[in-house]
Amino acid sequence: KLEELFFLFPMINLISSGVFCGLFLSSEYSDGVLRNKLMVGRTRSQVYLANLVTSGIYGVLICLAAIVTGLCAGVPLLGWFQEAELSRVLLYALFALVNTWVCIALFTLISMLIANRGIAVAVCVVLSFGLLFFGQYLMTSLSQPEFTQSIALVNGEYQISDSAVPNPSYISGFTRQVYQFLLEFTPGG
Repeated sequence: KLEELFFLFPMINLISSGVFCGLFLSSEYSDGVLRNKLMVGRTRSQVYLANLVTSGIYGVLICLAAIVTGLCAGVPLLGWFQEAELSRVLLYALFALVNTWVCIALFTLISMLIANRGIAVAVCVVLSFGLLFFGQYLMTSLSQPEFTQSIALVNGEYQISDSAVPNPSYISGFTRQVYQFLLEFTPGG
């Protein structure tokens, strides 16, 4: 189904945005552009906002390109969205844009703080992968079942017991609420 595969592009945008911000914004230090902007009277907040808007435009264009590409390739191959309504698809597209803007803001901050271009790119890419892996860890932790069935080997055959055993990996209580919040809050989730 198209809806199962269509909105996977924000994960790629996360990595792409880290590389773009690290390369594009850190070059201002080495080329002297940042110093020149400050010398002509621009405030630090104006410089940061200009870089954020420029990087944000890149993020929006990448999101739109992914949506158009997904529709052009996905609709002929898989058909239109079968179970999702148009309002839900538009909501997910809006979420993808907001998610990209949040990542762009974070990577812009990091790229403006680190003067070395290579280190800025490395930090942004490692952070983007870290956010992706952290989101997957949270998803895996929250998807553990509350009860499991035990399997025993009896006379050379596997037998599944009828009684359910509490799963020690199941997260409950306040910890589950914290994990759920982090899953919904972080870009990797």
